[in-house]
Amino acid sequence: MPQLLSRLLCVVVVALWGTTHLWGANQALADDALTAARQLWLGGKYAEAQEAYETLKPDHAVEAALGVARCQVSRGQTADARETLAAAQKQQPDNPALAGLLAQLAFESGQYDECDRLIAAILKTKPDDLLARWLHAERLRLTGKLDEADKAYNSFVEYYNDHDVTEPDDLRLVGLAAAQFARWNKLSDQFTFLVNDLYPDALQQSPHYWPAHYEAGRLYAEKYNEPEARREYQAALKLNPNAAEVYAAVAQLALQRYDLDDALRAAERALEINPQLLDGKLALADVHIANLSFDEARETLEAARPLNPQSEPLLGRLVGVYAILDALPSTGPAAGTDTRFTKLLHEAATRNPHCGEFYFALGATFDLARRYPLAARYYRAGVERLPRSPLGYGVLGMTYMRLGEEVEAKRWLDQSFERDPFNVRVSNTLKVLEVLENYAVIETEHFVLKFDRIADEILVRYAARYLEEHVYPDLCQQLQYKPEGKSLFEVFNRAKNTRGHGWFSARMVGLPSIGTVGACAGKMVALASPNDMPQKYNWARVLKHEFVHVLNLQQTDFCIPHWYTEALAVESEGGVRPPTWDAMLARRVPKGETFNLDTINLGFVRPKSGEDWQMAYCQAQLYAQYMRATYGPDATARMLAAYSDHLSTRQAIKRSFAVEQ
Repeated sequence: MPQLLSRLLCVVVVALWGTTHLWGANQALADDALTAARQLWLGGKYAEAQEAYETLKPDHAVEAALGVARCQVSRGQTADARETLAAAQKQQPDNPALAGLLAQLAFESGQYDECDRLIAAILKTKPDDLLARWLHAERLRLTGKLDEADKAYNSFVEYYNDHDVTEPDDLRLVGLAAAQFARWNKLSDQFTFLVNDLYPDALQQSPHYWPAHYEAGRLYAEKYNEPEARREYQAALKLNPNAAEVYAAVAQLALQRYDLDDALRAAERALEINPQLLDGKLALADVHIANLSFDEARETLEAARPLNPQSEPLLGRLVGVYAILDALPSTGPAAGTDTRFTKLLHEAATRNPHCGEFYFALGATFDLARRYPLAARYYRAGVERLPRSPLGYGVLGMTYMRLGEEVEAKRWLDQSFERDPFNVRVSNTLKVLEVLENYAVIETEHFVLKFDRIADEILVRYAARYLEEHVYPDLCQQLQYKPEGKSLFEVFNRAKNTRGHGWFSARMVGLPSIGTVGACAGKMVALASPNDMPQKYNWARVLKHEFVHVLNLQQTDFCIPHWYTEALAVESEGGVRPPTWDAMLARRVPKGETFNLDTINLGFVRPKSGEDWQMAYCQAQLYAQYMRATYGPDATARMLAAYSDHLSTRQAIKRSFAVEQ
C-alpha cells in the first residue's frame, strides 16, 4: 500500500508540474504578446498596436484596455479612449491603472473635479501610485498650494532614492517631478542628472522608450540649448516617427530661432497625427502670432479651448491675442473695463492666485508679437505670482535688454542665472553686460552711445555728431514724432576672442543668430562695428535706418508691422533703387515669385534665401512709394496714425485711404 501511494503521489506531482509548466509557457506567450503590442505603440504604429491589444482583451482585459486607450489618445481619439477605459472599469472597478489613465485624461482636458475624485480613490488604496501622486502634485500647483506642491514634487526624489525604480514610465514621472522641484529650489545640478543619468536609464530599460529623449529635449529647449534639444528630438522621432508631442516641441524649438516655416510644418505634422493635441494647437497659434496674423491665432486658440478650458498656457495666449485685437495700450491700467481681456485675467487669478504660467504665456504672446513694453509688464506679473519658477526671470531680463533698460535687465538676469546657470541666452547676455561695463560712453542731448574706446572712439564721435545734427532733426520732423528720453546706441567690437558681430547678436537675442549688422528693438540700437567687419559698410546709412525704427516703433506703441517700418527706413536712406533690385523684379514678377501683405513679414524675419530678403526690402519700399504717389504726401502720416490706434495693415489701409485690401 505505501508503494502504491508513493506511485500515485509521483503521478500527481508530475501532472501538477506539467500544468504549471504549461501555465508558465502560456504566461510567457502572453507577456511576449503584450510586449510586442507595446513596441508597436512606442514605434508609432498605432493602428497595428491597437489591433494587437484588441486580440488580448479576453485574457488580459486591463492591460489590453490600457494599450487600446493609449493608441486612441495618440491619434486624438480621446473620447473613444474614455469609453474603452470605462468599459474595462465595469469589470474591474477598483483597478488603479485604469483609474490612473482616466485621471490623466481628465487632468489634460481640464476636468479637474473628476481628476481629483479619481486621484483620491487611487491614493486611498495605493498611496505609492506614481501617476496619481504626480497628478496630485500638479493639481496642488494649479490651485496655488505651492508649499504642498513643492513637498509633493520632492516626495518623488525621496521615493527614487529609497526604491529601485526601473519602469520607464515611472522614471519619466520621477524626472518630471524632480525637474519641477529643482526649478523651484535652485537645484540646477539636478538637470544634469536627469539628462545624463535618469532618462538614459529609462532607455536602457526600454531602448524603444522615445519619451525619455523627448523629456530630455524639453529640458535642453527650456535652457535654449538648441543643438542638444534638436539631437534629443531627432532621436525620439527615429524611434517613433509619429510622436505628435515631439513634432509640437520641434515647432516650438524652431520658433526660438524664428524659423516660422519649419515651425509651421512641425505644428501641422503634429496635428495631422493627433488633431486633438493641445501642444500642437498652441504651437500653431504661436506661428500665427509670430507672423502677426492675430485673427488666425485667435481662431486657432478658440478652437483649441474645448480641449482644456482651464489650460493656463492656452488662456494666457488667448488673452494676449484679445489684447492685441482690442488695442490694449502699453501703458495705463491692466483692468477696469469689462472686456474679454480683463474677464480672462480675473478668471485666471481667481482659479489660481499663483498663476505664473498664465502670465508667462501672456508675456510670451506679446514678446512674439514684438510688443516689448507689454511683454515686460506681464512677464513681471508672472514672476510676482510665481517667484519660485526661474523661467520668468530670464525672459523678463531679456525683454528689459530690448527696451534698453540695462540696469533693470541685469537685476533680473542675475536672479535668473542664480536659479539656473544653464540658460544659454541668460548666460550670453550677462557676458554682453560684462563687455558693456568696460565700454566708454558719449552722451548728447538726445542719445547715449556706448563703444570700445580704443577701437571705435573716432567713429562714434562722428556718429554722435551725425545723429544729433542731421538724423534726429530730419527724421523727427519728417515722421512728426520725438521719442521720450534718450535713445541708446551700442557699437560692438572684438572682445574676449569673439568678434563684434557675435557680441551684437548676443546683445539682441542672446544667441549668435542675427545676419544683419544693425538691429533695433524700439528703444535701443545695436551695431557691429564696421572696424571689425570683413567688409566695411556705410555706418551713416545704418544709423539713419535704425533710428527710423526707433521712431516708428515708439510712435505706434510697437504696433507698426515689420515690413512698413523697413519700407520707411529704406526710403529715409535716399538714393536710387539698386540695379540688382530691378533685375530681380524683372525676373521674379513674371513668375509670381513675390510677397503679398500676408507674407511679406516672413521675407524679413525668416527669408528662405538672400534674394528673398532683398525682395522683401524692395517690395516694401515699392508699397510705401505706391501709397504716397497714389494717395498724396501725407499717406505715411495717415498710415502711422492708423497703426498708432493699433489697427492691422488691412484696417489701416482701409481707414487711411478708404480702400478695401
